[in-house]
Amino acid sequence: DVRNAAREALVDFAKQSDGLRLAVIEEMMKQLGGESWRGLQQAARLVGQIDHKPAAMRCVELLRSDRPEVHTTAAWTIRMLEVEETLAPALQHASDVTFAMISKPLGDPQFKPHDAWSNEEDVAQLLVLFGLMGFRDAEPLMELHIPKNSGGSHARVGAITGLGYLHRGKVPQNNLVKLLLARLKDTESSMPEDDRVRAACAVTLGRMKAAEAVPTLRHYFKMYEASLPVGFACGWAIEQLTGEPFERSGPYVVEVRAQFLVPTRD
Repeated sequence: DVRNAAREALVDFAKQSDGLRLAVIEEMMKQLGGESWRGLQQAARLVGQIDHKPAAMRCVELLRSDRPEVHTTAAWTIRMLEVEETLAPALQHASDVTFAMISKPLGDPQFKPHDAWSNEEDVAQLLVLFGLMGFRDAEPLMELHIPKNSGGSHARVGAITGLGYLHRGKVPQNNLVKLLLARLKDTESSMPEDDRVRAACAVTLGRMKAAEAVPTLRHYFKMYEASLPVGFACGWAIEQLTGEPFERSGPYVVEVRAQFLVPTRD
C-alpha cells in the first residue's frame, strides 16, 4: 500500500510541471535499472502511467523476469505505450510462452510448461497490443488461441479481443467468423466454453461488423439479457451491427440459499 501510494504521488508530481516530470523520470529510470523486484514493478507501472515511451525497450527486457509481479506489469506497460519497436520482441515472447503452455516442442527452452503459465497474463496483454497496433505478423499466433484447450482463458480472451481490433470494421476473408460463432455457441458440450471467452467472441464479432452473427447474438442476448457478461456483450455487438440500442439492465441478483446447518434465530 505504501509503495502504491508513493507511485500515485509521483504520477501527480509528473503532471504538475515539466521540471517535476523530469525529476520523476530520473528517479523512475534508476529504479527501472535496478534489481529489486518491488522497485521494478512500481517503476514499470509508473512508466505506463506517465507514458514515458523511451523506457519501452527496458520493459521488453523485464518480460524475462522470474517474478510475475514484474513481467506482467511490464507487459501491461508495453501495451499502454504502443511503441512499434517493441512489437517484434513482444511477439517472440508471446510465442515462446504460448508454445510452452501447450507443450509444443517450439519456442525458448527457458519456458517449461508449468512455469509458462505464470506468463499467461503477459500473453493476454501483448495479444491485445498486437490488435490495437494492427500488427498482422501476430495474427497466426492470435488465431492459435481460439480453440478450447489452446491455452489459458486469459490469453484466449486477449487473442480474441486483439483479433477484433485487428479486423475492426471489416470482416476477414477467412473462417474467423465461423470459429468465433462456434465458441459463442458452445454451451451444450461436455465441457462448455468459458463465458469470458464467449463474451470476447461476441464483442469481436460486433467490432468486425460480422452481420451474419446477428441471429446468434440475438439468441443469446434474449437468453441472458444484459445482466450477465455474455448477454451484455451480445447486446453491445447487436448495437454495433444494427444500430439498435440495447437496454442496460441493473446488477445481476444472485440468490444465496441457506446451508445445511444454519444458526438458530430468535
